[in-house]
Amino acid sequence: MDEPVSALDPIGRKEIFEQIKQLKKRMTIIFSTHVLDDVERVCDKIILINRGSKIKEGSINDIQKNYVKNILEIVFTNDKALTYFVNNFKMGKVQTEVVADELKVFISGEDLSLVIKKVFQFLLDNDIKIESLIVKKPTLEEIFVKEVVA
Repeated sequence: MDEPVSALDPIGRKEIFEQIKQLKKRMTIIFSTHVLDDVERVCDKIILINRGSKIKEGSINDIQKNYVKNILEIVFTNDKALTYFVNNFKMGKVQTEVVADELKVFISGEDLSLVIKKVFQFLLDNDIKIESLIVKKPTLEEIFVKEVVA
């Protein structure tokens, strides 16, 4: 299939993706597109190609694992909570980097499980409410751009 959902409205796109999901249970489907969000939506294995040359191949998870930067994203409910967190959260001897952007804080560190544990404990001890806390995975688009620019 070459760009099977291009120029379709959202309902048509959803229907085609549902058909692809059903078909891939019984057969291999080769799906060509430059819309990498669509690839993440339906593909199990991928090949990234740049100017006719293969640059990456494998499952999406395997490819993403090579690019995980151990980044935790915390979205706060308000500026006061964010400011308190940024000014008071400390990891001790564990090396971390904290970057604040609007109501979000990004924390990177080598031992992400320890960072998560410390963050949860700090939030609980200080009764800080948050919108969300997620481990950031790189998108295929971010990986592709990094590979092509490198």
